[in-house]
Amino acid sequence: MAEKSGSKLEGMVRRIATERYPASVVWWLGEVPKPIWAPWNAREFERLSERWREVARRSAAKGGDAKVYGDHSRRAVVSILHHQSWKLAHVPLMHLRTTLQTLWIFQRMTGVHVAWEEWLTSAHGWLDQLLGQSLSAGDPWIQAEVLSERERIRGVLNLIAGVDPGPELKAAIIQVKRPLARIRDQFQRGWRESMEPPGWTAPANLDSEAWKRRRQSVSTPVDISSAGSSKGLGLGDVFIATHAIEVVHVDELSACTWVLPTEAAVKVAVGSRGELTRLVTDVRIWWWQQAKQTSSLAWALADPLYIEAVLVATWAQLADNRAESLDDDRRRVLARLVQNSEVLASADAWLWLEEGDLNQVFDWLCPFFGASASRRLISRMQVYPGYWMERERLRTIVQSAMIKEGGDLRNWNGWQRGPEMDRR
Repeated sequence: MAEKSGSKLEGMVRRIATERYPASVVWWLGEVPKPIWAPWNAREFERLSERWREVARRSAAKGGDAKVYGDHSRRAVVSILHHQSWKLAHVPLMHLRTTLQTLWIFQRMTGVHVAWEEWLTSAHGWLDQLLGQSLSAGDPWIQAEVLSERERIRGVLNLIAGVDPGPELKAAIIQVKRPLARIRDQFQRGWRESMEPPGWTAPANLDSEAWKRRRQSVSTPVDISSAGSSKGLGLGDVFIATHAIEVVHVDELSACTWVLPTEAAVKVAVGSRGELTRLVTDVRIWWWQQAKQTSSLAWALADPLYIEAVLVATWAQLADNRAESLDDDRRRVLARLVQNSEVLASADAWLWLEEGDLNQVFDWLCPFFGASASRRLISRMQVYPGYWMERERLRTIVQSAMIKEGGDLRNWNGWQRGPEMDRR
């Protein structure tokens, strides 16, 4: 939540983030960049990798924000050069969708003006150029993700249409929808290459027998039928906020919640089905408050796997530690969330390491997530292999560190470090 005046390193990182990650800059720095979409091609990503290499060099052996920048830069270089993830056709569409979605919810929460016609006009040109690139969508799972992202973009465009009913914005939205309508044709044209989606965890962690044993140790789902009807389940009495919290109800978010920390208050946008999201937001707000020396730019570049791992580790500690003054309903809900994380990691390993039968994995997941969500999860596991395994691995590291602290979970020194990850 803290913002620091910039060193040369921070200035370099900020410039790259402004060009390549406009959604993060909008959300974390409170700045709406110029409505320009950075080129999406091999030459530009080669240049970008060189810029991230320089960040990695300058941040070497440093701690605090610099370590977060360095960790991110190394992940970026591996993603660009080794995995070439930018060539997977759903990735630029996800970039487009998250940018527009973030701009929309930021405007909804703050009232800040967004030059929608300029953003959408430039997005139209960017999409036209994207359709001329040779990207990878030969795999049916990637194709499914491409089509899913297309529908999500259309959904965001419909939300933007409600900002201003004027003809200019309507025309700009129609412009963007035209290239979207041609995306399926790309599967027979320039998006035919097949690429193996990159794994999210290191080879040293790929012990299929160990993961199989973990899967077999999970029996039935933790019963939360009585707790599920409770409204407002949260952890605000454990992780007490010192900042004012302003809650905005945004029905279009459904089960999602967006949290925007500012110096004056923490703004929380809650969807129509967001009853359980306070189990996330209360911990996140506490964490931001404790990490007073962490810059907003460092939070913007934090490893999402680490953020999720800390949340799951926190839930596990609270569910297991009877010394905490939690009621049984919340303990069961937290235990179920932790179990869900373990189940996802086991299914991830089953599909990736054992090439598990899709129908068997689906049948195993259904009692925990239901049929619709299980189908979606299996599809995502094909596109992001190892993601849930790596999150679970990091969770065990974090939880071990929390246990070593002893006593009150809130005394864990990781809170003060913010997103600076200690992998020891």
